[in-house]
Amino acid sequence: MSVRRESAGGKTGDQFWSLIRELGVTVLPNTAGCKSVREAVTTAKLARELFSTPWIKLEVTGDEHTLQPDPFELVKAADELCRMGFTVFPYTTDDLVLARRLLDVGCPLLMPWGAPIGSGQGLLNPYALRTQIGRASCRE
Repeated sequence: MSVRRESAGGKTGDQFWSLIRELGVTVLPNTAGCKSVREAVTTAKLARELFSTPWIKLEVTGDEHTLQPDPFELVKAADELCRMGFTVFPYTTDDLVLARRLLDVGCPLLMPWGAPIGSGQGLLNPYALRTQIGRASCRE
């Protein structure tokens, strides 16, 4: 759930948070809407405080139209958050070099996209994802 998109106050925000508490569900907060390391780290810290969890789905948007992640900011944010004790699940592309860098900074798993969000195109490059899975599972 996107921490930045839900207000903590007001009628709608209060109803939302009440429902979450009543359901007793575990929430995986994310940094959707963040465009920089600073925004992502600040949002992750807020999420950790709100939900008492070190888990964070890391999203750092590089392109507003496709919502493609910014690979440079993503690696920097992942590195910083891992060093701060977060368990980081980065939303990433199917790029193998990017995958290796994210795993190297301490991300335990990757959340690669299959196609631009909302495009309805389905899995565009099954080969790249199969290769990424194979390479990630045989990390040295």
